[in-house]
Amino acid sequence: MPRIRHTGSTTSKSNAQQNHFKTAKRIQVEAQTWGPLSPSQVECEAVTPTETVSLQSHRIKLHELASGLYHWATCLFIVALVCSQLLGAVWDSITITQHIQYGQSPLLAPFQIVGTNDVPYSDRVIACVRTGQYYEPKLVSALLAAPGESAILEDSTGTAVHGYRLRHRRVGEVTDTLDSATYEVYDSSCKLIAQTIDNIFDACQALGYTNLTRDNLRVVGDWDSNELYKLSNSLPVLIMPYWDNAP
Repeated sequence: MPRIRHTGSTTSKSNAQQNHFKTAKRIQVEAQTWGPLSPSQVECEAVTPTETVSLQSHRIKLHELASGLYHWATCLFIVALVCSQLLGAVWDSITITQHIQYGQSPLLAPFQIVGTNDVPYSDRVIACVRTGQYYEPKLVSALLAAPGESAILEDSTGTAVHGYRLRHRRVGEVTDTLDSATYEVYDSSCKLIAQTIDNIFDACQALGYTNLTRDNLRVVGDWDSNELYKLSNSLPVLIMPYWDNAP
């Protein structure tokens, strides 16, 4: 028995020594393979796990914040939709568009315009006069104030019948000009009229008409006047504002 115990103790001690030798040999082999660790590697190995954990925690916080903002925005949007539907059920709005028309269509029947809005005063009616390559609006009273230049006398016997008879309500020749707002409105009108007349001429030429002539506007200065004036370089159209003729 004592021999058996001694043999067993010797065997256990021998196995422990062999295991320790194998462990030491393995550590030596790894040290020879990888070489000794530098202080910087030791520091990186010591710091890297901590930084990784901190970065992962920071990313988780940003993700949670973005998710929370998304859910809040979705909830607010749904609440706004529901409130708009409830508000629309009790609050209704109606849009009414009404077109105001002055006068009456001449195709229906002749009629008398109330007041003096149909009186062609010379200081209210407008002519389109060419300046360079464009037509601009000018008051007829200003054109009649320069006889021989913008207004050429064609007849003084009273036999001419192809002119607009105007009404002169002021004594003496007065030069009138349009203000900026009125000028812009009628400037576009003159451009549209000139373009329409050019289109008519082009269509007539395309149909084969060759005896085409361009005419100017002709007016008679007053009710009892016999003088017929041709307005130079003007379109044969007289513009009479409806609501600006009252004295």
